[in-house]
Amino acid sequence: MNHTYSTPSTNNTPSTHSTHDAVQANTYVEVLFYEPQQGVRNKGDCINTLAVWWDGPFCHTEMKFPNEQTVRIVKQGRVELVHRSFDPKVYTGLKIQTTCAKAKHAYDIATELSKRQVPFGLTTRRGSQTKRIYCAKLVLDILCEAEIISSDNYFESCYVSPSALYRNLMNDSQIKVTVFTPRLTTPCVSFLDFSNDYQQLLN
Repeated sequence: MNHTYSTPSTNNTPSTHSTHDAVQANTYVEVLFYEPQQGVRNKGDCINTLAVWWDGPFCHTEMKFPNEQTVRIVKQGRVELVHRSFDPKVYTGLKIQTTCAKAKHAYDIATELSKRQVPFGLTTRRGSQTKRIYCAKLVLDILCEAEIISSDNYFESCYVSPSALYRNLMNDSQIKVTVFTPRLTTPCVSFLDFSNDYQQLLN
C-alpha cells in the first residue's frame, strides 16, 4: 500500500508542500514512550521486565511522523510502519520540532528499514544499515541520521534504553522538545501487556 507523505497545516488538515516549502517550513516528529502499569511490570515478557528494572520507568518507544504513520519494532517482530494511536494511560509523548525536509528524511529512513524488514535484536551496530535493531536504537538512529538531533550529543545507540533516550532528548539544549499527552484517535489496540505477546496486541 502506498502512502503520500504530507505535513499538517495550521488548521490540522494534511497538505502536501512543494520541495521549497518542505525545506523551509517547520513541523515536528513525535516520540512515544511506554510505561507499563504497576500490575503487569513483573509478569510475562522478561526483556521488558528487565528494561524497567534496569532503567525505568519506560520499556518501549516508537516514532510518529507528520503523515500520521508510526515506525516501530517489537519483540520477535520486524521494523514496520503502521497507523495507530497511543493510550495516554501508559504512553508519554515528546514532540521534537524540526524542518519538514528532515522529517521527510526520517520517514524515508524508516520506510527503507521497513522494506528491508530488519528483525528485532539486542546485538546491533550503530546506523540504519544494522542487520538487527530494537526500539530505542531504531528511534535514536533515525533521529540522528536525519539530523533532527546531533549524534555528537548522544552515546552509542547500541546500548541506549527507552528511559535513557527520554532523558537525553529532554536535556538536549539544541532541540525544542515539548511533552504532550497522546490521544486515542483510532480503534486499534494500543495497550501493551507483558503477559501477552506484542504481536497479538499491536496488530
